Amino acid sequence: MPPFTAFCAAGVGLPLGACRDAQRVGRWVTMGAPPAGSPSPSTPSPVVSRRSALLAAAAVAAAAVAAPAPPAEAISIGRLMKKAGPEQVMEGSGIRYREVIIGKGFEPNPGDTVAIHYSLYCGDIEVESSRESQGLAATPVGFTYGAESGAGAVLKGINLGMEGMKVGGQRLLVVPPEFAYGSRGKPPLVPPNSTVEFAVSLLSVRRSGTNPNSVINMGAQVY
Repeated sequence: MPPFTAFCAAGVGLPLGACRDAQRVGRWVTMGAPPAGSPSPSTPSPVVSRRSALLAAAAVAAAAVAAPAPPAEAISIGRLMKKAGPEQVMEGSGIRYREVIIGKGFEPNPGDTVAIHYSLYCGDIEVESSRESQGLAATPVGFTYGAESGAGAVLKGINLGMEGMKVGGQRLLVVPPEFAYGSRGKPPLVPPNSTVEFAVSLLSVRRSGTNPNSVINMGAQVY
């Protein structure tokens, strides 16, 4: 269907006669010369066709602006693997890790408040991520570093796997089930007794005991 017919059918403010003329013009453009005996358009065809084309372009542009932006994609673990350094193993826990970015800021101590972004993977499946939304909606996860229970705690494998990280750093962790979701798993995507992977970015550290409302807070550092 030519653009003229489509936009007339959608009711874009052209007079009924002009719509009919635009349809005739559209058929003439498509098929060649107008058929013998066809009535002349009541409005000059160049004017109608140009106006219709402008309306079409404006409608397409408006639709593009109105369309919602797709959510930001979480970090691809395959892309991170290509950037990561050699695999290392933490003594005691057996957690394996690879440095993607080595941070240069504060290293958290037990009791400090930290903020991270993370993505959780099981096999080739991304289970969840703090980066599922974009902009301000992509909210980091804040917790008390080293806490193993209570409201300020986080999964033990993340606490252990962050040892030695500094603000601005990013790490890939391979966490065995005893430090992840154990025999419970995380239904429906993490089966019981599964080894999982985390991509963790350390965004900020606030030292334990510092005043979070202080204008000059020498104990806090944000990446």
